[in-house]
Amino acid sequence: MKIALSTAILALLLIPALVCAQQTPKPCFSVVVDLQMHQANDASTNETHHIEIAYRPGMVGDSEGFYSAMSPTDCNFATMRPGEIRPFAPYSIHGTATGHQGKIAKSTKIDDLGRDKGHIVARLTRKANGATLWFQIRAVPPGDAEEYIGVCAAQAWEPNPSQFDLTNDELAHVGTIHKTLSLNMPNGNNGCVGTGTALLK
Repeated sequence: MKIALSTAILALLLIPALVCAQQTPKPCFSVVVDLQMHQANDASTNETHHIEIAYRPGMVGDSEGFYSAMSPTDCNFATMRPGEIRPFAPYSIHGTATGHQGKIAKSTKIDDLGRDKGHIVARLTRKANGATLWFQIRAVPPGDAEEYIGVCAAQAWEPNPSQFDLTNDELAHVGTIHKTLSLNMPNGNNGCVGTGTALLK
């Protein structure tokens, strides 16, 4: 009886350790996006967005993702095999945006840990030589500044798909290297044009 009781107590003590082992993995890299947009026929109506997303490995249960990220090597991309794909979801999102209409300006921000939890928003695809890192262009939600922010940012950006092309050496140092991608917004349905940059770090 004492042995059975001791075993039960030991099992209960191990539960917290097992829960900790299943916690959300730490981020592997971040992408910082800076966007400048304005109405094609009125530069005084414009938006400026700055957003930084830290990406964690996708886990079982994430939409579209069935990669179990519970190992210390989850961010060791150099070990990936050609054709292997790893999905990523946001670990945290921080950003600010300001919209102008003439002399009037309104701002909003986002400072959220785990926003969009469970959504795959980036993928790393291993090639025979190097890899590609696809990610979604994000903008700061308009919040209370809806009339000033979000109209231009709703348009599509180029290149499409938005991705970083990585060499074998860069793949081995994702999370420590800095790589920049130039972005362009052609005139679209909302009559906006714009330029931007995405920085992998």
